[in-house]
Parts: sequence; structure tokens; C-alpha cells
Amino acid sequence: MCIAILNTKGQIKDKHIKNSWDNNDQGAGMLWNESGQMQTFKTYDYKEFLSKYKELRKNPIINKIVLHFRIATSGHDKYVNLHPFKVNDNLGFVHNGIISGLGDQKHSDTFYFNEMLKKLPDNFLSNDTTRELISNYIGYSKLIFLHSDDSDTIINEHLGHWSGLNWYSNDSYKQSNSFVYFGNEKVSKGTKTVKTTYNSLKDDYFFYENVTSENLKKIATLIGTDIDSYYFMEDLNTLSYEFDTYDLNKIIKQLQEYNSEYNNDSLINY
Repeated sequence: MCIAILNTKGQIKDKHIKNSWDNNDQGAGMLWNESGQMQTFKTYDYKEFLSKYKELRKNPIINKIVLHFRIATSGHDKYVNLHPFKVNDNLGFVHNGIISGLGDQKHSDTFYFNEMLKKLPDNFLSNDTTRELISNYIGYSKLIFLHSDDSDTIINEHLGHWSGLNWYSNDSYKQSNSFVYFGNEKVSKGTKTVKTTYNSLKDDYFFYENVTSENLKKIATLIGTDIDSYYFMEDLNTLSYEFDTYDLNKIIKQLQEYNSEYNNDSLINY
């Protein structure tokens, strides 16, 4: 599901950043103001993220930093779906949760939600009614907005918590968990991020085509893993990106051709 953090002052403990990454390890980003300009940073590399964060915290002119660590529930087109998102030159935000009815195989629910926000007046967050409508629309999701004047707005603040000078959208920063937040539920890492009963394959793999338990098992066999693996969904996302398709039949065909040509060497590097 991700975790969103508002770091108002001081440096977050290394272990809390590491736990946030380990529990939400599909990319991360930051949002801050520097000399009156909104700045963003996004990466898939933990060391790069940590180094950049510490660099920012050493800069005396930088105050608030918004951090986001991602678990992808839709939208797997790499950097375009990483948070933060900029609504305009003076406003950016991150999102934790799932916004029902938005998101597809290429673009996340947050990506489409931002496209909606871009159509609103620049000062939309100053309106109480607009904030209430946004809160109702996003359900149990949480949003952290940062303005170019370094003020912040948290939507559904009561669904997260403050610890010292920092606000956290959930508790996945506290320890490296045996579960991940997938949607609004905790799902065990020890089993998988999707159901093994396969009673609702189209829901679990809604952004893929030709989804059957047989096709999923074929792919798992071809890459040398199993569908119960915690990393199977991540591996499948990697394959869809490499082959530029979300059609499982095409992925199977490409894997068979690849394995035949390269002596069963896997595209997935463990």
C-alpha cells in the first residue's frame, strides 16, 4: 500500500527509513522546497535514496521533507508512477492507499487522481468544502500536500499518526514486518501478496490479460519459481515491463522463445 511520511524537522532514524523501504520496496521519492522552488527526487535504489535524504537534511535552508515508499497496486510503468506528484509549480503531494475506480495496467490510481487535481483552481486546498469532498472521494486513503511556501496539508490525518515531529500514514516504518500492506489489508510476506485459492484472479491481476491459474503456473515454471512466492507478482511485473505487454499468453510465448534460445537462463535476476 505504501507509506507516506511528513518529516517536519530533524532527521528520521536510519532504521525507520530502512524498515519503510523493506516493507514498501517498489521505489521511493521525496518532495521538498528549496529557495522557493518545489523539488522532487525518485529512485529504485535504497542507498541512493538514503544518501539523498541525508544530503537534504544537512542543508540548513530545507525544512519539511515529504517521503514516500511504494507498493504498486496498479500502474507499473516505472518512474511515471513513483511519488511524489506535482499538481502545479507550487503544490506537490504523495498518496497512501487505493482510490477506488482509478488505475490501470500502465498508470496508477494516484497518477489519474493528480490529473483530476490539475483541473481544479490553484488554491483548491484553501476551501474547506473542497478538502471535505476530496476526503470523501479517496475513502481510507491519506494524502500529504506540500506547498511552495512550505506549509502542508494532510487529508485524512486522523487515519495516520504523529510521532514527535513526524506524521506517518501507517506503522510500517517501525520494524521490518512479515507482512506488507496490499491495498488496505496486511498480507503475509511468508505466503504471497495475492490469494492462492484463485477464486478472484481477475481482481488480483486486474491489469493483465488472459489471466488463468494455468497461465500463471506456466510463467512461474518458466522463470523457476512458484505462484505462492512473495516475489512472484514483482517478477511478473518485471516481465511485463521487459516484454512491453500485459497479455499472459504473449509473456509465456516470449519466455518460451527466450529460454529456448538461451538455454533456460532466466530474465529474472535473483
